[in-house]
Amino acid sequence: MLAAGVRGARVTEGVVDAPFARVWAVMGDLEGEFGRFQHDMSTVRIVRADGERLVAPARSR
Repeated sequence: MLAAGVRGARVTEGVVDAPFARVWAVMGDLEGEFGRFQHDMSTVRIVRADGERLVAPARSR
């Protein structure tokens, strides 16, 4: 869905050889760790949370 809404976006897939809990500790921390695995993003800031739905403006490099 994100790639469909962003001109020039590409989708890639890979396998991380690490336990799920360790990977989720990084991927689940959008504001603090997002840039470690999504290198072209400079900031993500959660501005609203409603249950599992988040509003989070993101800024790319």
